[in-house]
Amino acid sequence: MLKKAIFTIILILGLTALASAHRVNIFCFVEGKKISCEANYPSGDKVKHGTINLKEAETQKTLASKKTDLEGKASFEITQDILARKKDLEAEVLAGMGHRNTWTIPYSDLNAESSEISSKENTGSNTSLPWESNTSTPASATSVDKQELEMLISKIMDKKLHPVLEKLTLLQERKISLPDILAGLGYILGLMGISFYFLAKKNEK
Repeated sequence: MLKKAIFTIILILGLTALASAHRVNIFCFVEGKKISCEANYPSGDKVKHGTINLKEAETQKTLASKKTDLEGKASFEITQDILARKKDLEAEVLAGMGHRNTWTIPYSDLNAESSEISSKENTGSNTSLPWESNTSTPASATSVDKQELEMLISKIMDKKLHPVLEKLTLLQERKISLPDILAGLGYILGLMGISFYFLAKKNEK
């Protein structure tokens, strides 16, 4: 009975490790007028020449497909067609041998970046340089300055948070290592030993 239980535990842990080996990580973020995606394996190796499909999350309709470069990266232009859909997007990475994962890109992220760029383009030509300013400042100047400041802060925060979010994603998808498997096996065998001990005590009575 004990041998059978040990074999079952090893089989379960082996299947768990195999499932982990077939995982792949994907991380996407919106930057300007494009969606940047990065894909790698739990080991940290980059997904080279893998396929990333950009889909409409709700309907699963493929909008665009690209191959990753040697750094495991691929980017997609945020077109007017994508914005007009007003739908969340999903980036799907296919790395062969059953490796697949997805990353959801909310429409709010796409729309926010698009509005920011549009606002900057519309106000850029009307913004005076400090040395060109007149003695009387227009009423809209303050609001323009505030908009530009908010956009600048948002841009800086995105750049700072990007590597942090990427690391968190990698930690969340961390590969199950041999020590993890052995630790889990030891823990389960320990519990089984305690159970058999009390069972033997009960049979003695």
